[in-house]
Parts: sequence; C-alpha cells; structure tokens
Amino acid sequence: MSLVNTMRIGRCLGGRKVVKKWPGSVEGCRLEKKSRGDVQKIFVKNITFPDCTWSFLFPFISPFASLIDSFSPGHVQTQMLNCLWAGREGLPVYSPGRPGRLEIFLMHPLAAALVGLLFLVGLTLIVYNLWRVTRQKKRVEQKLSEKEQQLRDIITSTPVVVFQLNDQGVLTVLEGKPNAAYNTPVEQLVGLPIEKVLKDYPEPLAQIRRALSGQPLHTMLRFPKLILETHLIPKFDEQGKLMKVNGVAYDVTARVRAEEEIRRREARYRSILATIEEGYYEIDLDGNFVLFNDALCRILTIDASQLASQNIRCFMTSEAEKQFKKLTAQVLENYNNVKACELQLQCEDGRVVYGEISISPIVNDEGQIIGFRGIVRDVSDRKAAEERLRQYTADLEMTKMVLEEQAQELAETIEELQQAKAKVEEATRAKSEFLANMSHEIRTPLNGIIGMTELALGTPLNAEQREYLNIVKTSSEALLTIINDILDFSKIEAGKLELDPVDFALRDLVAETMKSLAIKASQKNLELVYAVDPEVPEQLNGDPVRLRQILVNLVGNALKFTQEGEIRLEVRRLQRNKEDSEAVFLQFTVLDTGIGIPKDKQARIFEAFQQADGSMTRQFGGTGLGLSISARLVELMEGRIWVESPANPAYLAALEQQTIRCPDQKDEALPPPGSAFHFVVKLKHPVGTSHQKPNVDLTILQPHPVLIVDDNSVNRRYLQDLCRSWNVEARAASSGPEALALLPAFLQKSGQPIVLLDMQMPDMDGLAVAKQMRTSPGGERLKIILLTSAGLQVTNPEELPHLLDGFLLKPIKPSELLDAIFNVLESKVETHAAEAAAMSKAAPQKQRLNILLAEDNPVNQKLAVRLLEKMGHHVTLAGNGEQAVQLWEREFFDVVLMDVQMPVMTGFEATEAIRRLEASKGSRRRTPIIALTAHAMKGDRERCLRKGMDGYLSKPLRIQELKAVLQQYQPEGKPHPVS
Repeated sequence: MSLVNTMRIGRCLGGRKVVKKWPGSVEGCRLEKKSRGDVQKIFVKNITFPDCTWSFLFPFISPFASLIDSFSPGHVQTQMLNCLWAGREGLPVYSPGRPGRLEIFLMHPLAAALVGLLFLVGLTLIVYNLWRVTRQKKRVEQKLSEKEQQLRDIITSTPVVVFQLNDQGVLTVLEGKPNAAYNTPVEQLVGLPIEKVLKDYPEPLAQIRRALSGQPLHTMLRFPKLILETHLIPKFDEQGKLMKVNGVAYDVTARVRAEEEIRRREARYRSILATIEEGYYEIDLDGNFVLFNDALCRILTIDASQLASQNIRCFMTSEAEKQFKKLTAQVLENYNNVKACELQLQCEDGRVVYGEISISPIVNDEGQIIGFRGIVRDVSDRKAAEERLRQYTADLEMTKMVLEEQAQELAETIEELQQAKAKVEEATRAKSEFLANMSHEIRTPLNGIIGMTELALGTPLNAEQREYLNIVKTSSEALLTIINDILDFSKIEAGKLELDPVDFALRDLVAETMKSLAIKASQKNLELVYAVDPEVPEQLNGDPVRLRQILVNLVGNALKFTQEGEIRLEVRRLQRNKEDSEAVFLQFTVLDTGIGIPKDKQARIFEAFQQADGSMTRQFGGTGLGLSISARLVELMEGRIWVESPANPAYLAALEQQTIRCPDQKDEALPPPGSAFHFVVKLKHPVGTSHQKPNVDLTILQPHPVLIVDDNSVNRRYLQDLCRSWNVEARAASSGPEALALLPAFLQKSGQPIVLLDMQMPDMDGLAVAKQMRTSPGGERLKIILLTSAGLQVTNPEELPHLLDGFLLKPIKPSELLDAIFNVLESKVETHAAEAAAMSKAAPQKQRLNILLAEDNPVNQKLAVRLLEKMGHHVTLAGNGEQAVQLWEREFFDVVLMDVQMPVMTGFEATEAIRRLEASKGSRRRTPIIALTAHAMKGDRERCLRKGMDGYLSKPLRIQELKAVLQQYQPEGKPHPVS
C-alpha cells in the first residue's frame, strides 16, 4: 500500500494551504509498516522539515488534538477514519481498503499559543461534557438494568413465560420458568431452533408453526405435566415480511386440572343423581326448579320437560306449602339443614302421596344463600305399613296379655322340666354308677369262677369232667363278655371312657382278630376272609384294644346273623388330609351274606339295647349293646359308622335278574340280602420307633414260583399282594380244574414250585386237587401248603404226609405264611420267635419273690395265691388295707399287690400310708405297689399312679400279664431258681 499520493503536508495561517507533499522535501521522516491479517498499520515517527522538527508524543484521535514541540511550536491536525493507537511513539494510520489522508498545518507561534489555549479550554469542556454524558449514561444504564431486572423478577416470580422467535424459528429470548415443560436450563435453550426445543412434543410444535406462518394464535400448549395458555403475536417489517414472533405463556395447569376435575365430578354427580331411587331437587329462592333427577319426575308423575318450568309449591297441598315455607324460612335464618320431614305432595295424575323431604341451603362464594336442595322419598308405602302396624300393635296389645299368661305357665312348666331333667340326669348317673358297681360285684366272683376253672383244667381230669369244666369256662366267659359290654356302656354314659393311644401293627391286629373268630366261622361253615390295602401303613398310633373291640363286635355280629356264604373284612386308606399331615384315615368294611337289615330298621340298630327286630333277640340272643358301643368308640376316634343293606352281591344280581324276568316265569328263592357295616377312624403315624420286621432274607424266596388256588377272589388278591411284596412270582386260579390246567406250564418254571391250596372249594376240594397234582408228571416236585378255615378232617390220615407239605388255618397272618413257605423250602430263618427263644435260654432263671397280697374277697384270695405259688413266689395275705400296712412295717416285701376296693382302709389309703412311712424312715428303697381293680375304667390307671402306685392290673388276672409285671421287679443279685 502506497501513501505517496494519499497524504500531504501543508501550512495554514488564516487559511488552509498545502505546504509540502510527503514524502518530498521532508527530511528525516521514518515510516514503520506492520501487517496483521487484513489490517495494515503505518506508524509515522519524527517528521523533520528543513526548518523544524515535529515530534508526535501521543496519538491524535480527536480532530482537535494538538501537540507542542519545544523547539519550534506548531500544530499538527489529523482527520482520519478508524485511527488506532499502537504506542506513544508513533501515530498509527489504519486504512483497510480505502485511502487515508494525513494533513499537517504549520501555524504562527502566537496563533499556536492561542490555539493551544483554546485547545485546553475546549479539551476541558470536552472532558466535562464527556464526564457528564458518561455519568448520565451510567444512570440511564443503571435504571434500565434495574427495570430489566425488575421485569425479569416479575416474570420469574409469576407463572409466565416470555419468549421471542426470529423469522427462522430460533428462540432468541426466553424468560420465565419453562423447565417444568422442558427439563433444560434457560441458558441452554436460547439460540436453539424451536423444532429442536419441542421435538418431543409434536402437538405444541404444530401450533407454534402456525404462528411462524404469520397467524396470530391464542391456544393451549399441553405438555405431560404442564398446560400453558399461550398468546403468539407475529411482527412484520415495512415490507410485510415476518421479523419475529413474540409470545407469552401462562401456567394454567392447576386451573385446567381443577376445571377438568369439576367437570368429572359434575358428570359423576349427574350419573349418581340419575341412578338413585330418591328424588333430588335444586330450586332458587322463589321455588323454581333449577335441577332435578328422573326419580323426582317418577314420584310426581310428570315429564322432565314439563317439570323444568314448574315451581315446587305447585306440587304441594296447601298445608304442605305452609309447612315448606316455614322450613325454608328457618333455613334462611339459621343457615342450617332441615332434617327430613313428611309432606303431602300432589302428583300430576291427581294422586296424593306422602313425601319425606330434606332441605339444605345452596351458598355462593360470597356466603349468600341463593337456593335450596334436598332429597324427596316416596314414603306412601311406609305410611300405609305404619297404619297397618298401628292396627297390629293394637291387636298385639290384646295378644300380649294372653301370651304373658301363657309365658307364666310356660315358665312354670320349664322349671318343672328342668327339675325333671336334673332328676333324670341324677338317675342316669346313679344308673351308670350302679351298673359300674354291679358289674364290679359280678365280675369279682366271676373272676374266681374263671380262674378256678382254669386251675382245675390244669389238673388230671377224665373226659366227662373236662367237658363240664369247659362248659363252665365257656359260659363264664360269655357272661363276662356281657358284663364287659354293660361296663363299657356305663362308662360311655358316664363320660369316663377315653382312648389309650399306643403304637401298634395294624395287619397283625386284624389277622389276630379274625383268627380269634375263625373257629366260630368254621363251626357254621362260613368263609372268613380279610384284605388290607397295600397303601395302609404297617405301623400306626391309636388305641388297638378299642379298635379290636369294634372289629370283634361287627364281625361277631355278622357271624351271628349269617348262615351261609362268607364274611369279609376290608381295610383301605382314605385320601390324605393336607391340613393334618399326621392323621391317617382308614375305612373298615365288614361285608356279610346274612339276613340283612330292613331300611326302616337301620337307623335304630346303633341305639343302646336295640336290635332290628325284637324276635332277633329271642332267636339269636344278644343285649343290643355291641353296635351302640362300637358307634360311640368310632365317635371317640373322630370317625363315623354306617350300614348298607342289602349288600350281598349275589342277592343284588338275583334281584336284578328277577326284575327283568318275564312275568310268566316262576320266581326263584333269592339269596340272603346281606349287609355291609362301614366305619372310618382317625389314627396317626407311630410316635416311637417303627416296628422291626423279622430278620428274614426274602431273596431266598424270589427264585421260587407260587401258584395260588382259591375260589374266593378276596383271598386270591390278598395272597397275590403278599407275594408281590416279597418279589415272588405268583399265579392264581379260582378252581381246581383251572389250577390243573395251569400246572404243566407252572412246573416248567425254574426254582422250587410252591402251591397255596384252599381246602373248601366247590366241585373239587383241596385234597382232591392235591391228589391229582401229585399224580401229574413232575408233581413230586411240588411243595403243597393247604389253607383251611376249619380243622383238617380226612378219612385216611396216613396219606396226608405224601400229599401235603404243610397246612395253615385261615385267616392267615403274613408271618405265618412266610414261616410255612420257609419250612417247606427247608430254610430256617431267624424270626422274632427264634430270637425270643434264644433270649429266654440265655436269660437267668426267675428269682423267688416275697409278695404281699392285699385282697378282701376269699375267692380272689385263693385264686391269686394259687397263681402266684404256681409261679414259685411266696405270698403273704392281708384282708384289708390296714392289715397290709401293718404287715409291710413288720416284714420286707419285694412287691405289693393291692386291691383298690377293700373295707376298713382302701387300697389308695393304704398306699398313701406306706409312702408316708417310707418318707419318715428315710428309706432309699421304694416298694413296688401294683393296683388290682375290677373297674377297668379309663382314668383308674392315672389315679393309681397319682396315689403313689407303680403299676396297674385289671381283673380277671391274666397269667401272662401277671408274669410280665412281676418280671419288672425281679431283685438284683444272684437268682434263686423257681421251684
């Protein structure tokens, strides 16, 4: 860039004149040029003329600036555009893209001084003006800043958002609190396009686009948590082009939400009014209807369009209108509600109804009552009912007098009945106590009869004497059974019968019970069978004595009333109870083919002293207590008992055949109908350790096949289940011919073939089948075990060893069958019996005991003494409790057998006296005292133990029980052999 033609130097004295062009004759002028980008800076330093030297001491920005040189005063004035200063040593010239001009004027010294003075004055004025302008500017700026801050505070403190968009939709101004709608600070929103700011809110963005198109807009911008009432005003330039859009938004979220809630409540309010059965009304102060529901129209029998223009007083009688006016005045005066009152309403159809009306004030925002509202109920039916009730009340008052007299008579009757009931209960208790005492008194001599008979049967007797004594024993035991039933019933009536739960083996109990009745069944040629489902646990916890008693009663009852066929006992497990995991519910079924029970008699057979027919007592005997006692025992076991009759399958089949038979065919005699007794009891899983099974190696049986021959399906299934439980292959045949047909294939199996053969079968009995099996090819290999329900009676006993390898008496226990099979296989196994025998051999001999017997009954004395002496013990006899205490003090006894009921001093009193004597003497040894009682009632055992006794035996004394109890009290030391 060249400044030769763009700058000039001149002198001015009363005028402007160019003196010298520069550079020309200017001497000693030094120029410095610096470039920075597009900006060029030329520094003029020390311009020297031929006659003077000018030094630039500071920059010249103002056209009035001047400087004074010490040698030759003069004035230099510069007029430039955009003059920039780069230091105190030079004058910068800034001329980007266009020429600049530097003019230097030389002046006379006097003029220069005047100019300098003027310059100072002007400079002072300029500085003062600049200071004043600057101060005023600062004040204005401060006021503007305060106004701006005040406006910003107002905007910030109110729910208002002020914003501005340019013509491109960019947010240039934003004041307020938009964060609730857009979770970004305000500083970050300014400068962003509105498209980006509202990209997640398409509906508000669409409305703002309308404003950017030049259309003023007043709308609601809805955000998820915010609603803004927005005014958008476009601004245009002189040519009508959009410059910007100013916007103001008000936060109306709460107001809109409240309005919406009001609308929802109003809609719900109207829907409730439409559904309620009572009439609803709202009226103004003059009584004109403002609001009502359909129920009110129904009550007044008028259409809604007609009711809207009516007054409520038009539907009231004159008396009701006066009363309503009085009530509304009361509301206006006290501003309170009026409870429902009854008014007569005149319906549109002319009817007069009773309406129950409530009145409440309608209050505006200023607290002024502007109308009334209330509920109208049609109580015409109630009024009619009240009228009828008044009539009824009058009638009842009349009836009350009669009833009071009858109530007095009834109270007297109830008192008499209560007294009679107390007497009956007292008589029942007395009867129960009498039965218990009588049974005790009867059992005492009866025990002597049975005991002495057993002792006599143990002596040498001829056949006739033995027969007579057996009859005495059988009759005594039958009488004892009856006495026991009466005793049990008396205990039940007195509420003293309780269960004694212990662990027991159910299958052994069932088998032993059925076996004890097998002889009676064989005497009547009846088949006695039983089956226990495999799902039934082996060990259970319950009262086995009472369960056996129920089974004996039911099976014995079936034996009594069955003349032919069979008696079957089935046991199965019912579904488990999820709530009681310890409970085991079993169902027992006793099915017979007897005479059956008529349906009209079935309900009474479980009552005491009742049978289905009085003639049965004469024909079959019995007290009628067995089933009643069984029913009570089942109830104690938390079960139930019921009967079905007819239940004989043969009878039911024959009855069905007779029903479909043609009328001209002759009816055949039907089989006995039979009956089925069912009962369910609740037992539990065993409490103690499980019962140990015999130490038997069952794998010895597995190679040997078994053929079961029995015409009874229950027996076949029972034997097959046993074999399967032992993992033994078993085939079954229902008759002799079927078994003989299976024999060739059966003999081809490996191992030792075993045949379980029933004796009593139709057409071909067991012995006949055995003979043919022996004579068949390979029959000598068979091991045949005969199963019979009665004794084995044959014409040629000498042939039995060649035909049979063993026989068992039915019903069969699993252990008996197992022993029989092992015996025929010639494999000896160690069972519980063998273990017991080994233990008895290894056990030391019993020691002779010195026993004190306290018994007042002479017969029982002789019986007990004889039994104890036969066991080898020494017995000292005391006739009552007092003698027993005296003998105990004088002599040492190993055991005391103490009768409970004795004269002078009872067994309980004697026991307490002995225990007191032991305590007073400081004896370390406690004499064992065993209670003897004929009551055998539940609770006696606990009472005996509480009184200080150590054991308990019920009469009649059983030899094995007595031995077991005495064995517990064998003294220590070297035993003395029993003589």
